Amino acid sequence: MDIQCQSERNTKTNATAMQRGTSVKGSCVHTPGGVGRNICETVGALVSIWMSSSAGRNKNRLSVHMHSQIGEDDVGRKMVEQLQRELRVDVKDVKMDSSSRTSTVVALLDDQDGERELFACVADVADVEIPIGRVRSSSRIGEGQSRFVVCDANLSEESLRNVVSGKDEQNEHVFFEPTSVTKSVKIASIVNVVDATSPNAKELREMANALRRSLAPGSPPSPCPFNPHLKFASAQEALNVLAGDLQILHSHGVKVVFLTLGELGSIVSSSCGESGKTRYAHVKAERVNGTSTYSVVGAGDAFVAGVVFKLASSSKVKFNFKENVDAAAFGSKVAALTLGSWKK
Repeated sequence: MDIQCQSERNTKTNATAMQRGTSVKGSCVHTPGGVGRNICETVGALVSIWMSSSAGRNKNRLSVHMHSQIGEDDVGRKMVEQLQRELRVDVKDVKMDSSSRTSTVVALLDDQDGERELFACVADVADVEIPIGRVRSSSRIGEGQSRFVVCDANLSEESLRNVVSGKDEQNEHVFFEPTSVTKSVKIASIVNVVDATSPNAKELREMANALRRSLAPGSPPSPCPFNPHLKFASAQEALNVLAGDLQILHSHGVKVVFLTLGELGSIVSSSCGESGKTRYAHVKAERVNGTSTYSVVGAGDAFVAGVVFKLASSSKVKFNFKENVDAAAFGSKVAALTLGSWKK
């Protein structure tokens, strides 16, 4: 369950509303959430639209399966019922545990120059950190064809390893969603089977540092003395600073990194296999009501869902450069639509 609390800016002083040690005026919204659930919901909606179109009817059915663990409570039951009833997401592998409670995430959003920015967040996700068994797929197209396993870093490292164990190298593709800076380092436990990932700048830096440490324990992290906060004025500046971190992921076998940069859009870093070369592309953020898409709660999950759907709807996933760029562009459009509906 996502609880999103939005503060109101003081119109008299124009001061930032969110303050420590006191309450502020604002509004709170409760919605079913969670990275994995959000991605399943959005992919499920896209599948419904796609299958009703002539393009979708002429291809093998794309089905969405959710694999997770929830508490045996009203929140958990309502979540799976909504996915199954409204979007026909297969939830038979969502396990109920009477000894735990369904994950809840509370996000505090502050008004910064008319835009919502994440001020703080508390994630009670102990139930999904309990080890779960092998999962065949999160989203698959047909039987015996391309299948995507989308796993997020809310899972424990043991669960992540269970999820990707026995990966079918020919037909199965693993997409790792870092979730947060702290949890993003879990990629080190499964990087040998990860095909794609979608970090922001800080998550990318932490992921690369975790992989550096795995090769040389005690090695210093990648320095960034001129930009310690990893904030950039342009996508090119971001690429100049983070190219080395991208290469660390590619050197471990990650085929494509979708580096998300909020209002600056995203950078697609695509490894060209045996040639050892990397190609980059900047995909601009779609605009919502005349303003660029910002990285807020929900938009990032929608971006991943759009990317995965675009890739999975292909008859044969090759992760070639054009395919990756097209997927990022589609993901940006889906994120913009999600953000536009959330703002209303």
